[in-house]
Amino acid sequence: MDYSKLKLNWVNVAFFSITPLFATYGVFYVPFHPTTLLCTVFLYAATMLSITAGHHRLWSHRAYEATLPLRSFLALASASAFQGSILSWCCDHRAHHRWTDTDRDPYSAQKGLFWSHIGWILFTEKTASQREPIYLHDLVRDPVVVWQHCNYFWLAPVASFALPTLLAGIGWGDWQGGFFHAAILRMVLVHHATFCVNSLAHYLGEASYGDERTPRDHIFTAVVTFGEGYHSFHHEFPRDYRNAIRWWQFDPTKWFIWLCSQVGLAHGLRRFPDNELHKARVLMMAKRLEEEKHKIDWGQAAHKLPAISWDEFQQACSEQGRYWTVIDDHVYDMTSFVEEHPGGRAFMHSARGRDVTAAFNGGVHMHRGVARRLLDSLRVATIHRDSQTVTNLHRKNPPLL
Repeated sequence: MDYSKLKLNWVNVAFFSITPLFATYGVFYVPFHPTTLLCTVFLYAATMLSITAGHHRLWSHRAYEATLPLRSFLALASASAFQGSILSWCCDHRAHHRWTDTDRDPYSAQKGLFWSHIGWILFTEKTASQREPIYLHDLVRDPVVVWQHCNYFWLAPVASFALPTLLAGIGWGDWQGGFFHAAILRMVLVHHATFCVNSLAHYLGEASYGDERTPRDHIFTAVVTFGEGYHSFHHEFPRDYRNAIRWWQFDPTKWFIWLCSQVGLAHGLRRFPDNELHKARVLMMAKRLEEEKHKIDWGQAAHKLPAISWDEFQQACSEQGRYWTVIDDHVYDMTSFVEEHPGGRAFMHSARGRDVTAAFNGGVHMHRGVARRLLDSLRVATIHRDSQTVTNLHRKNPPLL
């Protein structure tokens, strides 16, 4: 990414530089009050859920339906994240899904980890008028979304800074902790935790459900992002209210939505058919297996091997000193395996220049698949026989018993 051609957004640069400095100061120089610490953890969880369950799964993807009380709570809590209004956040995110990994993607992973994490916020790449139109009609019909967007200018600082400070200050007299911990530190942690959905979730882990784009699944990203780390699944099935579909996978956002549905605050939770989920995963497993197969030396394909006569085979063994043997009309160079064979060197020496098909297929030992696959890598030729050769072979070369 060539940053020299981009303009800095100085307002964002100042905000995202000063707030981490304030948070760092608070960690080292402001004592942690136990009640404020609990309040910070609670507000952090509420703010994270307002982004993951609200901005992301509810409004961006319509993965479920929420009642007015739940939408109102999510809208107010998300204002304290200071990440833009619901409308602007969803506009960027829908563009990201529509044009993932392309130049039209606002935070394309193809432009680097720094860009996808925070660079796209600090630098101005395109003006709003230059962006391609994104469908937002469903959002502008939601009065909660419209109200938050129209009042965001004052609502965000009040929810982010004033309310946490007043809560800790009036509640138990910890004004400094309320500001530096419950407000600033919480907000900075939420910023970079949610930014990891755009950065780490496209770099770290496994493409479990599709590898045409960069999204990945990883438990570490899931823990950091409150369950958004199973990103390969999410990009393949964005309207599923879950990111994690297995009981052991970390996705508190999924359980929050499910609990809300149990008490009547949410409904219409969307799940993609299990058969389609399984199909996508199996196809990726088959693709990886095929890639692994290409890394293995299976030996020369039988149809590409040179064909030699029986006399040429015996001449190679007797006059040229080749350590060859024949099994099922394939010639194998056993030189590298003489000392490794369980039957010992004497047995292998007796098989030199002979057809040991009967012995290999049960006359002496019924060899397993591993032995047959090993032989494939030792193949050097095939035997071309005519009827007279076959007659002479049985007379001169009886089975090795």
